[in-house]
Amino acid sequence: MKKNVLALGGIVVDKYLLVEKYPIKGGDTFIKENFQSVGGCATNVAVTLKNLNCTPYIVSKIGSDENGEFIKKYIEKQYFKEDFIKLEENQKTGYCITIVDEEGERTFMTYTGCENQLDYSMIKHEIIKNIDFVYLTAYYILDEENFQEKLYVLNNIKNQGGKIMFDPGALVSSVNLKNLEQVLKLTDIIVPNEKEKKQICKVFSIKEEYFLNYCFEKGINYITVKKGEKGAYAYTKEKQYKFNGYNVNSVDTTGAGDSFAAGCIYGFLMNYSLENILKIGCACGAIATTKIGPNVKFNEKDVMKLVKGD
Repeated sequence: MKKNVLALGGIVVDKYLLVEKYPIKGGDTFIKENFQSVGGCATNVAVTLKNLNCTPYIVSKIGSDENGEFIKKYIEKQYFKEDFIKLEENQKTGYCITIVDEEGERTFMTYTGCENQLDYSMIKHEIIKNIDFVYLTAYYILDEENFQEKLYVLNNIKNQGGKIMFDPGALVSSVNLKNLEQVLKLTDIIVPNEKEKKQICKVFSIKEEYFLNYCFEKGINYITVKKGEKGAYAYTKEKQYKFNGYNVNSVDTTGAGDSFAAGCIYGFLMNYSLENILKIGCACGAIATTKIGPNVKFNEKDVMKLVKGD
């Protein structure tokens, strides 16, 4: 198994504000610290996959601005594959203002740049045919103009035996309904949290108790519902799994869901049981919360140590 993963989600700059408490509307608060980091769901997933000895390929455009230059230096420093990353002249790079309060909870405000665009010049067919897994976010399919190019890539990989994981994210209800339905029909694994599950039910006018059946009818084989620090549930047509999570010193939840998704991808690539896949996903998500910032460095031994309770 080559463990090659295509990460479709875009690269952005996370501009962090660590505050004493989140202000009420029209109020004020004190900033304890501020810094910036390269982030975005695709980046966070790619970092975790690389931690676990997989080979991630991030698909993203970056603008020729200050944020784009910051990202370019980061990619070079981290030795990420650049085959699907394209510099766009005279375009802006997306960024996200990330506010982290004293409880480690984060609030996002995102500026969308060129990062979720895709054109055929970015598609490297010789690599596509060797992709084992695709990670896709709803954020990446918000742009209707480039949707057919993205659908082409997904179909191509799916036809060659690759698996597709869809992470709905907070913006799933903003995706064109027809496009969202096409993506769900190609999806093998879906990993929403509770809020995202509710959003999907609302846009498709489904009662929440029918969410699982709706997904299975679309051809989705594995459903995970993330519960944050309370762990996660996983479902197949035959079984249900529950894991209550790990007790860690959580300081920042940014990127935890992305690390969870990457951990699950790793588990699938290693052909682990669904129960162990859930435990590994939760372990990666938990470790990601133990440091400030979205890209936490750890390795397979760290994950297995937490899974085994050592």
